[in-house]
Amino acid sequence: MKKILFVASEGLPYIKSGGLADVIGSLPQAIQKHGYQSDVVLPLYKKIKDKYQLEHLKQFNVQSGLINTSCDLYYQKHDGVDYYFIGNDKYFYRDEMYGYVDDGERFAFFCKAVCELLTNIDIKYNILLCNDWHTGMIPIMLKKEYRDKYRNGIKTIYTIHNLLFQGNFPDTMLDYFNLDRKYFKNGDIKFDNGISFMKAGIIYADKVTTVSQSYSQ
Repeated sequence: MKKILFVASEGLPYIKSGGLADVIGSLPQAIQKHGYQSDVVLPLYKKIKDKYQLEHLKQFNVQSGLINTSCDLYYQKHDGVDYYFIGNDKYFYRDEMYGYVDDGERFAFFCKAVCELLTNIDIKYNILLCNDWHTGMIPIMLKKEYRDKYRNGIKTIYTIHNLLFQGNFPDTMLDYFNLDRKYFKNGDIKFDNGISFMKAGIIYADKVTTVSQSYSQ
């Protein structure tokens, strides 16, 4: 059975700000009907942590550039789908999901934690399906930082739901990744003298999909 891990910053029934949550709340179930195992991983926001009784699976360390902290991994099954939650109160135990000055650092942590998750559970995923800018750095991290571990099979799909928000940050954001600066200097992740999470996803994912024909154009 092919195994797919959906990686997103929001998803129903747990939390929603836009259409991405609707897709994450329905597409995994639909795909499972076609014979795939479809799991989901989300940040453990305050509103999720305070509302749901989740199972705490384990704690592991996350080191990415200036980031060196712990991640608490939680779990719940809902409507036949396994949901995993990346917990760190410093980054996600806040009243809102987005809109903070350290959003880049927060989702750099999330991207790194998802990569580490793959080595901390006994599931060998065939595909990581990454969604929107919050997950855009995962394909390059897997191919460059984790290439020895994942060279035998794992593929990435990057889906653009909202082209307005691209995860564009100053080049100092590179300090939160274990990546050679050559990927900035050669233009792969560079955008307007800073870096773009979304551009990284487009360049390094094995496949790119969009939610509309106009986005694909």
